Amino acid sequence: MYCDAPGGTVDHVIPLSRGGQHAEGNLVPACKSCNSSKGDKLLIEWLLVKRANAMR
Repeated sequence: MYCDAPGGTVDHVIPLSRGGQHAEGNLVPACKSCNSSKGDKLLIEWLLVKRANAMR
């Protein structure tokens, strides 16, 4: 979902710790690297961090 690598894990787009649900609409395939780096961030938070790191 987040990159071109195969989705070997399942990510909660809105993390459970942030009020997300363990439901079909909140689950997406993600590679281990993206899922680990996203952690419990919201998608927009993670994308902003990822973008800022890429600009360095």
